[in-house]
Amino acid sequence: MFQPSLARLRIVSYDDLGVDIPFVCGPCEEAPCVEVCPVYAMRRDPVSKMTFVDHDRCILCKSCVAACVYGVILLDTVKMRIVKCDHCGGDPACAKVCPTGAISYGPVDVAAVLDRRRKIPAYLEEIERTASQG
Repeated sequence: MFQPSLARLRIVSYDDLGVDIPFVCGPCEEAPCVEVCPVYAMRRDPVSKMTFVDHDRCILCKSCVAACVYGVILLDTVKMRIVKCDHCGGDPACAKVCPTGAISYGPVDVAAVLDRRRKIPAYLEEIERTASQG
């Protein structure tokens, strides 16, 4: 059964600014979903810092769903299991099939990420400025 509401990649649209921001489970600085799990079913890889669900331990309390600050951990009410992006074991299908190349997967270049984040306010100001002219 196809359930778009269970997509592991969430797109948040800011229509007023004309910007779409993708959210996917990634290596959080802190992982509240891991900390809140009462049965240690949500775990974190010590090397990659990625979180994953041990479905054999999970009791479906949904604490991880509530704790996720990005809203990318969900409960599949058909299969009755927690779902989240697991990056397809290091070979994410979304990146392979993205027709525009907007989704990519690889090592994070921290300097590039910080540079992009520094540019966001100016970018948003430019969008707002041009939108008000049109």
